[in-house]
Amino acid sequence: MLNIRKVSKIGFGTWGLSGDAYGSISKKKSESLIDYAYKKKINFYDTAPSYGFGKVETILSKLLKNNRSKIFLSTKAGLYKKKNLLLNKLICLILVLNLLKNN
Repeated sequence: MLNIRKVSKIGFGTWGLSGDAYGSISKKKSESLIDYAYKKKINFYDTAPSYGFGKVETILSKLLKNNRSKIFLSTKAGLYKKKNLLLNKLICLILVLNLLKNN
């Protein structure tokens, strides 16, 4: 069982799950990697709204929602893609506010 008072020594950086950083990756493979990490007692996940325009947060929330009290999340703000900058800023703000609201 994970201990909420202790962050795992290894964190899971999720940029690679976005499909826009290191090449394409299937949703099934992304879910499998997150599930594997959690089973190996990794409880720290680093993400950002710009990773796949929220794709990674959606996958994380689906897989980890039942264990949220045991999970440490790190996110960033201010990272935007150049295409449709205003819309991206709005999406980023909404995602960050949603994360804060649910914590």
